[in-house]
Amino acid sequence: MEALNKNGMVLIGCGRMGSALLAAWLDTGLAHEAVTVVEPYPSDWLKEQAAKGLRLNADIPANPAVLILATKPQMMKEVMGQIEGDFADTLFISVAAGTPISFFEAELGADAKIVRVMPNTPALLKKGVSALVANKAAQGAPLAAAQDLMTAVGVVEILTDEEDIHAVIGLSGSGPAYVFAFVEALVAAGKDAGLEEDLAFRLARDTLVGAAAMIGDNFAEVATLRENVTSPGGTTAAALKVFAESEPNLNALVSAVVKASKDRSIELAEMA
Repeated sequence: MEALNKNGMVLIGCGRMGSALLAAWLDTGLAHEAVTVVEPYPSDWLKEQAAKGLRLNADIPANPAVLILATKPQMMKEVMGQIEGDFADTLFISVAAGTPISFFEAELGADAKIVRVMPNTPALLKKGVSALVANKAAQGAPLAAAQDLMTAVGVVEILTDEEDIHAVIGLSGSGPAYVFAFVEALVAAGKDAGLEEDLAFRLARDTLVGAAAMIGDNFAEVATLRENVTSPGGTTAAALKVFAESEPNLNALVSAVVKASKDRSIELAEMA
């Protein structure tokens, strides 16, 4: 944080994700006085940070250490048109889905240091997963700096091919919504089976949290965990048989879901 506190950070867009990132960085030693935030609709929390010294909707300082773009993709063209000045040493970090690095290079120049980040919403609890990919100018120390920043809100994966970001969006970017949808489906199934909604919700939630906690670092062990719950001819075996024999089966359905998100990400990138 020393370089950031010395040379400053600019955050353009401070909605849920921008606020989660900023809160984590402030918690890890980023000085309020070093931060400039541009946000037309500031939350009460952001106004509180301004009262502590954060610069809210002030002029963007020259050559900040980092400039984070956390606006909606459809606003990015307008936002980039408003960024003027000396950014020779600035690391640009974009958390906008669907906006490729080539767009930023066209706006800022090929020599600009650009890192594209795809976080997900558990970052709000510092339990997110973020995938990073950098252009040629941002390899090495700039990419490492971006990795350090994103580690404040969870785990980080480094990509070497920007095209992989679309699959990441389909899997982990949109993934929390799939989990939430599955919980909703479990609760509905519990109600159909005769349980009260509140009880069905607690059972579904706590089962999911507990099962997730059992997963370690080795993917091969996941199959063992599943098998340990599945007695031959038992209740779980009967349930998993439905997953396997449905049309489409569980694997095919999840693959189609991830592909739909990935394909939409590609479409948005082509529109940028």
